[in-house]
Amino acid sequence: MTIHRSFQTELERFVQAQSGVYERALAEIRGGRKTSHWMWFIFPQLLGLGQSENSRRFGIHGLDEARAYLNHPLLGPRLVECAEDAIAIQGRTAAEIFGHPDDRKLRSSATLFALASPSTDVFQRVLDRFFDGVQDDRTLHRLSLDEPSAPMTTNTQKATHSKEAPMTASTWTRIIVIDFEATCDEPHNPVPQEIIEFPAVVVNVPDRSVMHEFHRYVRPVAHPRLTAFCTGLTGIGQATIDSADDFPTVFRDFQQWIGANGLEDAPIATCGNWDLDTLMPAQCHQHGLPLPAWARSWINVKKVFARCFPQAQFKGLAGMLDHLGLTFEGRPHSGIDDARNIARVLIALLAHDAGCLQTALETPITLEQDGTPSERIAKLIQQLTPDCGKSQAQDIEFAILDLAKLDPNAILSFASLPAPPQRECIAFVAGMLIKKRLGTDRIREMLQDLAHDENNWVRRKAERALGGRH
Repeated sequence: MTIHRSFQTELERFVQAQSGVYERALAEIRGGRKTSHWMWFIFPQLLGLGQSENSRRFGIHGLDEARAYLNHPLLGPRLVECAEDAIAIQGRTAAEIFGHPDDRKLRSSATLFALASPSTDVFQRVLDRFFDGVQDDRTLHRLSLDEPSAPMTTNTQKATHSKEAPMTASTWTRIIVIDFEATCDEPHNPVPQEIIEFPAVVVNVPDRSVMHEFHRYVRPVAHPRLTAFCTGLTGIGQATIDSADDFPTVFRDFQQWIGANGLEDAPIATCGNWDLDTLMPAQCHQHGLPLPAWARSWINVKKVFARCFPQAQFKGLAGMLDHLGLTFEGRPHSGIDDARNIARVLIALLAHDAGCLQTALETPITLEQDGTPSERIAKLIQQLTPDCGKSQAQDIEFAILDLAKLDPNAILSFASLPAPPQRECIAFVAGMLIKKRLGTDRIREMLQDLAHDENNWVRRKAERALGGRH
């Protein structure tokens, strides 16, 4: 097949990058452990998934360029050869072979090329071998925005959102708004925090109206007695909780409610990322349940609002309502009332700008959503590398902060990591925990040690967290 001249020219960047490097990369793959830096141009991924200079330089611009890459007389055979040799490695995970976050790059690369050439089955076999056949959500989502007419499934694909092609913002007709309430206390939340109210409100996008509601209370099992603080904040009494079903039962009923109302393709909207990026994965892990497809991406209404009103100064749900000329209806921190008011904000945003949701979907910083807070923090903090852009680094820091809220002492073991950016992150998270009155004596002791760190930036973060120089 002839390659279009423009693609031929563009692909030269890969040919040049691989010169003198390809043989070493192949040897490292065959040896079962990547030790040098070549992932961007050996297993390229879709443009826009990474923020580093190399990610941008070697990002594939879409399915057409991916097909041209496969049809290139040098690059195509090399990519297939590397994929086949990776599959042949026995007894090792993608993370063990490629390290982290390059295991994520392998997944996104395999997803892109599986979609570009369904007849070339090696890329689906990479997904089957290392990722249970599940394609990369971020690649699927970006392709659904950039190339809505592109075929998004293959015969062998195990789709993550539905059996059909992922829906784009322009085709959404319904959106499910959720806002969990969880066990809580002052000055420290219980570990683990557990969902005690599970509400959902369905917004009809074309009519800008509310269609359906789901509302259940949930009985916690790790800490079955609610604190006085929790009852005062949420209005949920002990008797209500005692008579409620446990999380697996409510979780199953919600899944059935989604199916009964034909909501399988409806995206979830939340007021922030915590509900689905932190609480739901922790809750599913606690009960040994798989994280559902609908919880793997979501619309953060706060970010949509900020894009619609970039000059607005607002704080949380109440601030958004006030800016829109609305007042809160019901009781704050009642899950169902919060969800209804988030739905009102969403409807007002749609009225303000019908296209406001075009780039609204959030995805987790890390695709690894199973494990304890400490295990998930370990996977996240590995992503703080020299190639990590400032925006991505901030996202990682706040994702770690959300996990640390579930178990503040989970950050302690990471204070001695060798990379300064990682220690700086831990100092920042520790300072935020103290600010939120979640800091423990052990965290303060850790900050005292970091205040004497050899790295100037780490010292500054620790000193700021402690309120001055030490």
